[in-house]
Amino acid sequence: MIIKNLSKEKLITKKIESDINTICCSGGDKHTGHPAVYYNFGEKKQITCQYCGTIYLKSK
Repeated sequence: MIIKNLSKEKLITKKIESDINTICCSGGDKHTGHPAVYYNFGEKKQITCQYCGTIYLKSK
């Protein structure tokens, strides 16, 4: 896992299990995060959070 936060010039990469189609990103804990947002992979293999820049990769 590569951890990097765009606000600190870092990028966070998380590998998601293949059977998960919808993910939720909140950018961290409730005091340092952002509003929870949900993303659906659909046919995509990669999703980037619009708030924190976390990149989620779908395996397989």
